[in-house]
Amino acid sequence: MSSSVQNNNSILDWPNVDSPWDLLVECEALRLGLPGATYSKCVTTTVLGVWSAYITPVVCSIGLFGTILVVVALLLHARHLNRQLIYIVFMFSANAGTNIFFAWLWILPAKGIPYATNGRSYFFSFYTSSAMCSLHRFAYSSTTTMACNFLLLASIDRFLVIFYPLKFSHVPQLYGWYASVFTVCLSVLMMVPVAVLVTLHTVGGKLICWFALDYLWMEYYQVMLSNSSVIQPILVGFINLSFMLRIRQYLIINHRGTTVSKQDRTHFRSSVLMFFLSAVYLIFSMPQTIAYLVAYALSRNGGDVNTEVRLAYNIADLSWNLYFLIEVFNTVVLLYFSSQVRKYVFSLFPCLPTKLLVLNDAIIVSEHVPATEASTD
Repeated sequence: MSSSVQNNNSILDWPNVDSPWDLLVECEALRLGLPGATYSKCVTTTVLGVWSAYITPVVCSIGLFGTILVVVALLLHARHLNRQLIYIVFMFSANAGTNIFFAWLWILPAKGIPYATNGRSYFFSFYTSSAMCSLHRFAYSSTTTMACNFLLLASIDRFLVIFYPLKFSHVPQLYGWYASVFTVCLSVLMMVPVAVLVTLHTVGGKLICWFALDYLWMEYYQVMLSNSSVIQPILVGFINLSFMLRIRQYLIINHRGTTVSKQDRTHFRSSVLMFFLSAVYLIFSMPQTIAYLVAYALSRNGGDVNTEVRLAYNIADLSWNLYFLIEVFNTVVLLYFSSQVRKYVFSLFPCLPTKLLVLNDAIIVSEHVPATEASTD
């Protein structure tokens, strides 16, 4: 009991909103039968703690390794990349940045390690200084926004190529790089308000690294366009719905036994890939967005960071851990759908048997296409 009293005193005296005991106190309160303690809060914090401490490092290590592997393999063949693969290079690079900025510099040291060490070891980058607070929030907000913007750019490019082939099928590869640089700049500019308006200030007697009370409307701007995002995946979903007509046409022609051109096969597979990626992003982004919106609403009603708000934020953090699973998923899907990417990745490992590459190439319906075509294969 003396240990519990000591922890309670430490929590009360802790100067920041986030503490090393955030994922430990709910189960301790339930064990002691304290008012407001519930089984659901205990389970949520336990799952988040176990996942952040033991699963996230493994998932993020695999995801970061796979992402960097794909980016390096593609950059080594930069002259041969079509526009879609150029966009994927930037999207995967942004995902790697989010992996580092949020998983390794926040989730693990601020959630996982404190849980695994019973609150004895921790690191909160947000509270090291006001400048670090703004910079860290801006960094991961920019990379998540960038990843979603490149997914949207790839879908818009695909839409223009399919529905306006005479104008866009033979757009030079260089324009893909121009569009990518523009998207990077746009993504950074979209999150500049985060860097400017996020400050280290006091709420309810505790320091918090977030928007000041006068700018709380920015919470909705940030959560809809950044983090897992909602707006970009929804737009990508609408764009890809138009591809269903193309896919339906492909299936009808293929069913009749008519020869299907290489270009149609490529468009079909690329459209399915874009639709699949956007659907996964949307599915995994909605729980996080809803949790954040609930947390924002509760904090306005209570004016403080109470246990209900913490529960909502814990659910959002669980969704962040699912977000990093998407990084692994994206790499696997890309390698499966694109024989060109597989070829470039396998080229990094000359010790692999050549028959493995030949076997994998035979599995995919479409083969390589000229670099001027906007496709993923």
